[in-house]
Amino acid sequence: MDDFEKAVLFSFDQTGAVDLGLKARAQGYLDDIRRNPDSWRLCLARFPSSGYVEVKFWCLQTLHESVKATYTSQPPESRLQMKQTLMEWLRQIGTADLPPFLRNKLAQIIVSLVQIEYPSEWPSFFHDLLGMLSKGPPLVDMFCRIMTAVDEDVISLEINRPQEEVKQSMQLKDAMRETCIKDVADAWTGLVAAYHAVQPDLTVSVLAVVQRYVSWIDISLVANDKFMPLLFSVMGTSSEWLRGAVVDVVTEVVGKRMEAVPKLALIQGLGIIPTCCRWATSPPYQDDQLELGQKFARLLNALATELLESWKKVDNQVTSLQAVGLAVNAEASKEAAAACDAAQRLLDDLFPAILATLQSPVEGVPMTIMPFLLAYVNKLKRAPSLTQPMVQHLKDTMEALASCASFPSEAALLGDSDQDDDNVGGGAGAALDEDDEVAQLSRRTELFTLFRNIVKLMPEQAYSFVEAQLQGIVTQSSAGYQEVEVAISLLYQLGEGASEETLKAETGAVGRLALGLMQSDIPCTSHRLVAISLMEAYMRYARVLQSEPGQACLPRVLGIFLGSCGIGHPDEGVSTRACYLFSRLVKQVRGNLVSRPGLTHSILTSLQPHLARIATDPPAGMGTQKTPSAVRPHHAGETSATDDRLYTFEAVGQLLGQEELDAEEQLAYLSALLQPLLSQIDSNLPGGGRMLNGGAASGGSQDRTVLLVMQALEAVTRLSKGLPSALITRTRPKLGALLMEATEKAQRIPQLLPGNKPLRARYISFLHRMVECLGASLMGYLPAALDALMQPGADAQDMCEVIILLNQLMIRYKDTLQPLLLEALPVCLKLVHALLPSEWDWSGRNFTSPATSGTGRPTGTATGASTEDTRERSELQRTYYILLHTLSYNGLSSILVQTQPPLLDTALEALVRGAAAHVEPATRRTCVQVLRQLVTNMGVSEGSRRYLEQRVAGEVCIKGLFQGGLDARDASTVTLLLDIAQLLKLLYEKCGDGLLTYLGREVLPSLGAAPALQEQLAQHVRSSDAKQLKTWLRDIMQQASGLPVTSSAASRQKAMAASAANGAMLS
Repeated sequence: MDDFEKAVLFSFDQTGAVDLGLKARAQGYLDDIRRNPDSWRLCLARFPSSGYVEVKFWCLQTLHESVKATYTSQPPESRLQMKQTLMEWLRQIGTADLPPFLRNKLAQIIVSLVQIEYPSEWPSFFHDLLGMLSKGPPLVDMFCRIMTAVDEDVISLEINRPQEEVKQSMQLKDAMRETCIKDVADAWTGLVAAYHAVQPDLTVSVLAVVQRYVSWIDISLVANDKFMPLLFSVMGTSSEWLRGAVVDVVTEVVGKRMEAVPKLALIQGLGIIPTCCRWATSPPYQDDQLELGQKFARLLNALATELLESWKKVDNQVTSLQAVGLAVNAEASKEAAAACDAAQRLLDDLFPAILATLQSPVEGVPMTIMPFLLAYVNKLKRAPSLTQPMVQHLKDTMEALASCASFPSEAALLGDSDQDDDNVGGGAGAALDEDDEVAQLSRRTELFTLFRNIVKLMPEQAYSFVEAQLQGIVTQSSAGYQEVEVAISLLYQLGEGASEETLKAETGAVGRLALGLMQSDIPCTSHRLVAISLMEAYMRYARVLQSEPGQACLPRVLGIFLGSCGIGHPDEGVSTRACYLFSRLVKQVRGNLVSRPGLTHSILTSLQPHLARIATDPPAGMGTQKTPSAVRPHHAGETSATDDRLYTFEAVGQLLGQEELDAEEQLAYLSALLQPLLSQIDSNLPGGGRMLNGGAASGGSQDRTVLLVMQALEAVTRLSKGLPSALITRTRPKLGALLMEATEKAQRIPQLLPGNKPLRARYISFLHRMVECLGASLMGYLPAALDALMQPGADAQDMCEVIILLNQLMIRYKDTLQPLLLEALPVCLKLVHALLPSEWDWSGRNFTSPATSGTGRPTGTATGASTEDTRERSELQRTYYILLHTLSYNGLSSILVQTQPPLLDTALEALVRGAAAHVEPATRRTCVQVLRQLVTNMGVSEGSRRYLEQRVAGEVCIKGLFQGGLDARDASTVTLLLDIAQLLKLLYEKCGDGLLTYLGREVLPSLGAAPALQEQLAQHVRSSDAKQLKTWLRDIMQQASGLPVTSSAASRQKAMAASAANGAMLS
């Protein structure tokens, strides 16, 4: 081993055994060799002589680089030497025993030469290559690798290439067509014939090459009476991989781009239709041959799609000619009709195989045929009428997709059972594997899309089909849960986009089916899949339930939700979903329950044990992401910060919030519901019998107590949603007194556990609800609540939550909130400005939200935790501006003005800096509107006049616009300009001509504005309305940004300049 080989081995070392310094020196030594123009000579010498594959690879890699960089500049004798040596290596490949990666690299180098020299300097290359095939399998293997490299490195346009390489690709293909491609195609035929029985793997490589070239060669080179019969004979071989390679080639042949009529002739000439038709009863693959099955399905899909496209093209050509008034002669019409008929007949023949594929048990196979079926149905939508074969195809498709949509039998029972409940439906059913569920949900989405399209084509037949499915599950005691679930799901799909007429309970086709479902005893309802589908269907057709005369089905339907098939189901997913659906159903049928107090009483009684269980058994994983589940087949996964079972409390609130209920019973029910919840809060807070620290829970028992408090508080919040404010504060104030008691209990939560963020958030949510529910009755509790929420050390997220609450309070209570705000606002301002100090970047450039930055990602340089902190503070800044805006526009700006000067100055500084420089026009606008409101209510002294002129007019209205950062063409900027124009007009009213003098002498000259521009501004502020001033400001901004100004804007400026000149002469 010499120094060269050592250097290569050291540079390739991945074990860490080589010292890094030594490895670096070795790499430097090799780099020096690479830079030598004659490095290729070393590579030619050392590749065959070295026994190390690393050295051989380095030589090939360096040689490849040399060919690309210097080959064209080499003298002819050097180029000839390189070419001859490479071809000699190729001839000796059978004895070299090179690993595949070296063979691939050698093929790449040879193709690099071909790319340069073929056809002008090396016209015989492909024939030279073909002449080596007789030397046996090693040369055949290299032939395949070289032909693959030709496609990948030169020909294929699937890779984005520069225009020069695209031109080179076209030239190479043209040269091959003229000189060698027929001989290459003949070689493919000979190689497949010679090796398919003895070396199937090598034949697979040959066919892979054929597949690459079919798209651009003359189709007759492969679609002929030699090659295609050979392929069909090989298609029956025992080698799965070889059969798959044959299918891939046939798929490429079928899919080759051609005119419609020649394509039909090609397909008929191939004789493939009878072969595919046999697949209807005898699939050409086994159930465990997943990849092969998908290949055959792709072939069938391609064949059917090409027939459909040919039919559409011919049909569209005739239609297009007729549409523009061009006559189609009789012979052409006859040919077109014959082509369309031929395509339809071939599709008719293929349909049994297509539907068999849709029902295949092999994973991935059914969905491979879906593109054709969707396209076929879309084609039929544009047909003037449906023929009998078309109608039959659609009926058969519905049957097949119902079978395909069935959940796999693996979704059986929980645990072991001697009963065959997974087929009959007695068991709850175990959850599918997560990946299987996601795959099944995706598959059903496509299948149901196909079904709904068929419904639009032939609704009556679709209704009859679903009715037959439903009758089948009701009348057959042996119906399996899969059949039951699919029948119900198909009925569910009929409701999407159904008209009001079809949904009528007695006369509408869909309404009658839904009502029949509600009236029938459905088998397998205890199975989780059936249970959830049944409740989803009931919810979708709640309007049918409402419109049924007498609502005879209402108790039955509600009983499903309340029983062991719904909220009481042993599967947590079903139970949780049932709670949500029950809440939605109650909102729908609430009016129907008014006249049935007995039914309402029965519902409330049935719910008692469920409510107690939900309240006292919070899930440990609240706030986590839910994955899509098979038990929720009609809804995507969603994120919830709370337990969705709490929707049951919301439903109860809807039931109790009816004035028609007896007042005493209503009070008793509400009290019976609230007292256990309040006791649960009390007993789990510090001092209530449980020990809890003020921070995050640190142990299992503490976690549990926090969850119990959160669960109970959220239950009260949900319960209150159904109780109208007028009912509990005026009509029946005793109900309000119960919620006041709940408010008093809940108030202890932030006082006793100030550091627990989840509890804090849940308490603020509770307060939001009580504001809407209790109205003015809540005022007495607010001081203590805000005091507990605005503690020293509150972070940006905490203060955002408090500010949102304050905004709600100001909007709801307006000036009656003044006494509270006089105490609370200074505290809030101090906490905000402790988090947003004077050095804070008020422009927002440090962090702009993805939604407003225009880039879809945060700006700035902060990373990791600092990025999150900056984001939260930026959000606080925007929320803070909204607080000041709410103050100003709800008659409370005087409270801000009454704030102590240091805090008031700090708040005004934040407003001015945001209005002048924030990167978001919407945020600037908020600040400008607040300033305008403050200026409106402000008395003007000498000191305040200077402030208004310098900071508000000069910095915000003028400098802020013309110092960059805004796009005058943006709609939000134009809206901002109107507010600034209104503010300038207002400032002129307050400050008079002194404002214009200051702007003309100090501000505009500092921006380099011409005197004429100063005069125009003064004239507009004095004489124009706000809209005209806005337009002028926009035009000036466009000019300052180098943007073109419209002709109308230029005319306005000239007129304004003339007016200003006239005014100067008069003065």
